[in-house]
Amino acid sequence: MIEDEKELSDLVIDFLTAGNYLVDHAADGQEALSRLKMFPYDLVIMDWNIPGMTGPVVRTYIQRLRSKIDREGQKSMIAIVHGFGYRIDP
Repeated sequence: MIEDEKELSDLVIDFLTAGNYLVDHAADGQEALSRLKMFPYDLVIMDWNIPGMTGPVVRTYIQRLRSKIDREGQKSMIAIVHGFGYRIDP
């Protein structure tokens, strides 16, 4: 999860961990990209507006990283969420 607002990230993390999902958190784009280089994630949920770069910019970087991961058999999805709705890229 990439979200800079603590209250919102805590809410989503609590919800997902209650469903027995493992959840990692980054508060900004740079931190997220560092983590994404180290770990293959099945799903990335991120805010549209995050410090350092926008969700779509982070999405572009993730897609570049993901192309290597996908070739190794690990698939991942990206969900960009903002106050007006969401978008999911398979």
